[in-house]
Amino acid sequence: MMILSILLFGILLSLLCIEGWLITGLLMPKTDRTLRLSLALPMGAISNVLVIFLYTITTIPLALITLGAAHIAIICITVILSRKYGALRTEKLEARSEHWTTKKKILGILCSVLLANAFVFRAVHAVVLPSSSNEVFTNWTKRAKVS
Repeated sequence: MMILSILLFGILLSLLCIEGWLITGLLMPKTDRTLRLSLALPMGAISNVLVIFLYTITTIPLALITLGAAHIAIICITVILSRKYGALRTEKLEARSEHWTTKKKILGILCSVLLANAFVFRAVHAVVLPSSSNEVFTNWTKRAKVS
C-alpha cells in the first residue's frame, strides 16, 4: 500500500510539474530553462488550487478522476496554445562567469540545507502520516457549506 501511495504521489507531482512547465512557457515565452523549471511546480500548484476552487463552486465532486481529467485537459489546452504561439521552445542564455565569494558560498550552502530539511520533513509527513480515511478528501466541501 505504501509503494502505491509513493507511486501515485510521484505521478501526480510529475503531472503538476509538466502542467506548470507548459503554463510558464505560455506566460513567459522568452525565459531560460532554469527559470521555467524552478517555476514549474509553483505554477502547477496554483492551477491545482484554481481547479479545486472551481470544482468547489460548481459542486463537482473532488475525486481523483475529475481532478485528473481537469489537469489533463489543461495540459492538452496548453500544448495546443504552445504549438500555436511557439512557446515550447526555450531560450538558452549565455553563461556569465561569476566569481563566488565566501559569503555567497555560505549563503548557498545554508539555503540548500534549509531546502533539504523542508523537503525531507514534508516528504516524511506525506508518506508516514497519510489520511486515515477517504472522508478527509471527499467531505470537506460539505462541511464547509454547513458551517
